[in-house]
Amino acid sequence: MLAGDVAWAAAKPETEYSLDGIAPVLAKYRVPAGTPEASGPWTRVYAHYWLQNLNASNGSVTITHRPGTVSGLGIDYRMMLEGGRRQYHEAMDLHFAWSGKLPIPKTWEMESSVMEDGKALDDLSAKSSGVLRDNTLVMKTVNGTHAYKAPGPATVNWQLFDVVSRLGGKRIEPLSFTLIDHGDKVKPEATLSYRKRVTVVIGEAEMPLQSYELKGRGILPTVFWTDERGLLLFVVSGLEAYCLKEIQ
Repeated sequence: MLAGDVAWAAAKPETEYSLDGIAPVLAKYRVPAGTPEASGPWTRVYAHYWLQNLNASNGSVTITHRPGTVSGLGIDYRMMLEGGRRQYHEAMDLHFAWSGKLPIPKTWEMESSVMEDGKALDDLSAKSSGVLRDNTLVMKTVNGTHAYKAPGPATVNWQLFDVVSRLGGKRIEPLSFTLIDHGDKVKPEATLSYRKRVTVVIGEAEMPLQSYELKGRGILPTVFWTDERGLLLFVVSGLEAYCLKEIQ
């Protein structure tokens, strides 16, 4: 979601990250039923699309929030590869605490695999864990333990789906932090800021939306779109998009 060919992206105009890129999806889109939660327990499922092929979703990410003094976030990310012959699966169990508007990860465990004909390919599967302490990310993998500088505050990319939904569609002062992309790539100097308000035709009705934009060194610019309640409906970058399809 939050990585890619940054040099290519930098050459694209701002409009490339508008909702025009997913117009075929919006024409058929319906906001899922359910009451959006913020601080309570909730699950949200987002369909994934490549912008060059919007005929059908090719994956999804399911985000489950568990509230507490040290809260939890469960991530289940699935992506079809090679025309559906293979499937990529990434699972993360993340523990964090809030500091202002940002959730600060404490520890997490990750597991990724590539499935083919229902079987995991051992050479493309991995397990790892992370601990963030004193502005340092300590990662444990099959190749050993490694430490990386992560100037605080820091947030894992999937946590931004939760952050944006809590902003209430309001203008904010830019939030500066280190992005930990997919739990293992440290990208300092990230900024999340308010972008603009627009009215968009979704299906046959107009809907007012607010947007926030993520930018930073080594990050493909990404725009988050919320409805008037603050619920995050769409996430669009230069290559892909996520659209909310289910609230549990």
